[in-house]
Amino acid sequence: MRETNRIALVTGGTHGIGRETVRQLAEAGVHTILACRNREGALDTAREFQASGLPVVALPLDISNQSAISKIADAVQRRHGHLDILINSTGAVSYGDADAAPPSFDAHLLGLIAVTQAFLPLLHRSSAGCIINVAAGTHAPPPPASSRHVSRTEPCSGSKSAINAWTMHLVHELRGTNVRVHSVIPGKTSVGTIDVAEGARTSVKLALFSAVV
Repeated sequence: MRETNRIALVTGGTHGIGRETVRQLAEAGVHTILACRNREGALDTAREFQASGLPVVALPLDISNQSAISKIADAVQRRHGHLDILINSTGAVSYGDADAAPPSFDAHLLGLIAVTQAFLPLLHRSSAGCIINVAAGTHAPPPPASSRHVSRTEPCSGSKSAINAWTMHLVHELRGTNVRVHSVIPGKTSVGTIDVAEGARTSVKLALFSAVV
């Protein structure tokens, strides 16, 4: 593992693509902050990575709570003074989990915007800041219209399109600055599931590429 002085923050970092993104960034030597609403889950995941010698720390973050977001941004500023990489990993739906809470438009888009705006001042302090919005789809092909899960696809699909549109707005807004912006849509395997490792690898490559161009 090559140590660097770069600092990354990944939301949704305890599962799926978010978790794998944390792993791959840390394996590349990036000091990675794992952010998740579930405090115990975030701490447990960070400890697991730390046991493997990876530079990962946990911070509880509820992206639906503006006050909590501001507190975390302040904590990162006090501890590091800047942020090099922000990866907004919005998660994905699993149709196999009937008890999972449906994805909300607020969580997918408004929370992502709030987090990005809170950390933009710290990203501007980086010599090569990078924002990556993971507009994740679903873990499986859409269910038939008769399925009781069909309504669960609408917030995710709508927010994915909105995230891509807002990312383009942000690209225009930050043109000419030291902060790059990307949107990533993870691909699916031949059996219809998201390739978690490949989805994370795309984000990590973009994040690390921004450090050397």
